[in-house]
Amino acid sequence: LDMFARQNPQFNEVFFSIHLSDTYINKNMPDSAFYYLRTSERRYRIQGLQARVSKLLRLGNAFAGVKSYDSAKYYYRRGLTIATQRPAEVPNGLSGLTKGLSDLFASQNQLDSAFFFGRLSFKVAEKANVVERMYESSKLMSDLHRRKGNRDSTLFYQDIAIAWKESIFGEERN
Repeated sequence: LDMFARQNPQFNEVFFSIHLSDTYINKNMPDSAFYYLRTSERRYRIQGLQARVSKLLRLGNAFAGVKSYDSAKYYYRRGLTIATQRPAEVPNGLSGLTKGLSDLFASQNQLDSAFFFGRLSFKVAEKANVVERMYESSKLMSDLHRRKGNRDSTLFYQDIAIAWKESIFGEERN
């Protein structure tokens, strides 16, 4: 990643635009998120697996945020197609895409699909030790099991989520 950034100075600007869109997605400002996602593509052709997967994940998140579920699903699946070609290189993106799909299916009460993608997100994050995604996916799995009435599984994933949350946001880290 660093070598690619040194060879292509615009790479940092592209990643900056993509990650800045995250801020606007989280602040529920989709117009600004879409602006920065379009800017990342308009100024430079996005190259590299990580940047492409990252952008497709953010596009899916942005469309999910404005409840345009078909568009969100389209971008998540497009990202999955790319990420699954070399999953070891983009575990964070792959886990994020599958979590996005799980959230999407859960919001549409399609729990079987939500469980499928939620488990996949959890497994990818666990295998690659992607801490933030471990927290997010275990929390998601706990919520899904709670909806199904699976108390043991709810508690299992809730305990994992609490442990990861403490490791990320705990007093020692602060």
